[in-house]
Amino acid sequence: MRPALATFLTLTACGAPPLTGSFDVRPVTLTPCGLAPELPTSVAQGAEVRVALKPSRSDASLRVVTIPAGAEAWLEGDVLVYRSGYETLAASAVVEVELTCGGKTEVTPIRLPVEATVKWSTPIRWAAADGPDPREHPQLIIDPASPDVLWLYGGFSFVPRQFTIVNDLWRMDLRTQRWERVDAMNAPMVAGGRFALGTRPGEFLLFGGESTSMDPTGEVYRLDVTATPARFERLPATGGPSTTLGALVHDTARHRLISFGGYTGSDVSSSVHTLALEVPNAAWARVDTGSGPSGRYGFFWAVDGDRLIVFSGGQVPDVGNSVNPAQDAWALDLVSMRWTRLAPPTSDAPGRRNGCGAVDASTHRFFVWSGTPNAVSAVDQLSVLSLGATPAWSRVSAGAAPTARGSCSAIFDAPRRRILFGFGNTGGERFADLQVLELGSASLTQ
Repeated sequence: MRPALATFLTLTACGAPPLTGSFDVRPVTLTPCGLAPELPTSVAQGAEVRVALKPSRSDASLRVVTIPAGAEAWLEGDVLVYRSGYETLAASAVVEVELTCGGKTEVTPIRLPVEATVKWSTPIRWAAADGPDPREHPQLIIDPASPDVLWLYGGFSFVPRQFTIVNDLWRMDLRTQRWERVDAMNAPMVAGGRFALGTRPGEFLLFGGESTSMDPTGEVYRLDVTATPARFERLPATGGPSTTLGALVHDTARHRLISFGGYTGSDVSSSVHTLALEVPNAAWARVDTGSGPSGRYGFFWAVDGDRLIVFSGGQVPDVGNSVNPAQDAWALDLVSMRWTRLAPPTSDAPGRRNGCGAVDASTHRFFVWSGTPNAVSAVDQLSVLSLGATPAWSRVSAGAAPTARGSCSAIFDAPRRRILFGFGNTGGERFADLQVLELGSASLTQ
């Protein structure tokens, strides 16, 4: 076929006659808008996957428009980064991506099959003579310098009666799952206090708790487990809050301890205090953090990077409910010392006190389990709060759950990618165990 002709006009100076000519006009072929994504065969619960979307044109623009509840998704160039949730199983999670090119806009669904990998596994149990006895609120901690060792300190024993304070120190080899009792000098008789990592390997810090006189204390201790025997040393801190069942953070970047909330013996605290660790004879100082959470105790809490995460907990008793559980979640920025309210209350994360939770440090998600909303029954629901740009709660499908309980403790076991929940009680049942929640892979490339 003969090419079409086009005429062009060139103007010359001084009114010279125009020059005319012709050239070929070849039709421009526009590549249709479209994506050819490289999809993985499956995505593990809670895992992160990168999907090359491969748009058909280089001038295409992309935007994530909808994602499943409890999931996170964002774009890095033309790569979709998807972090799956925990409830969608044996089905495709659908992320909708808006594609614009050549003056045309359309929405393309990206279907990602979600595989169940988060699950309750075989619990760790032991004979009565081979480990700690049943108790409430024992302190659990793992030193990142020795990630195969779990330490347990004290709590409220049931022998000879409930709320008997004990000050025994134990260590478990997480590879063999065997306990060993450790001698400790000057161990304080307190329970309901809080542990934090110290300033060097093998050192922990203990703050607050309830003494044998049933009064909350504001004492601070350093525990050195590298010594033989292990040794507690009281630090000369003054002017601090006397609370139990609050939160304690070692803000290593600023060389200080931070406490929040707890029960004072006559009231429920909402205050934040700091204690400088490199100043001789330092005193606690109360910090004005602006608007923040209500006073509470026995709340879920964890540290995620430079933030203290707080959820629920018991408040000042209400008519008909001595727990009066808070329903909200907050984050305290350790740099600005200001609170931010996180995800709104939801039935996916009912409020309660004295449950147990831990942050998966590799995915920045806060798992919470059990606790009591009314001081009568325990909640067996497992929930997770994503701590990304848009925090959101979701339920976790993890198979048959262990017996729910209150006054339990939890710890994230990073090398084995699991959370250990244990101890506590419900009704007439008392627990000396560690329930194992396997988290599966933190990332999946294809």
